[in-house]
Amino acid sequence: MSSSPLSSAQAARKALAGQLDHLLQVSMQPNVSLGIIPFRARRTVWPLEAFYAFDDELVAVETLTAEINITAPGEIRTYLRAWIAVHGAEARIRITEARNALG
Repeated sequence: MSSSPLSSAQAARKALAGQLDHLLQVSMQPNVSLGIIPFRARRTVWPLEAFYAFDDELVAVETLTAEINITAPGEIRTYLRAWIAVHGAEARIRITEARNALG
């Protein structure tokens, strides 16, 4: 996910704090890999559609009219290159910083 929702003013502080707390809890699950794209990450590819990389064997792409499941290794690598994210402890640090900024 992009860093911007971590500090979005679209929700009340209490609601955003609850969401960030939930992200922290979920990110520690062994079956979850939550990636945060840093604000300053230099992107070389800007995908036009939303996509979810489940692992290196499946990427789901959401278009306006359909969901497409990508399983071809070469295509998956292309999607993974577009996703410059930090994971694990570094992602949790960014969530915690956003949570602490709420007070």
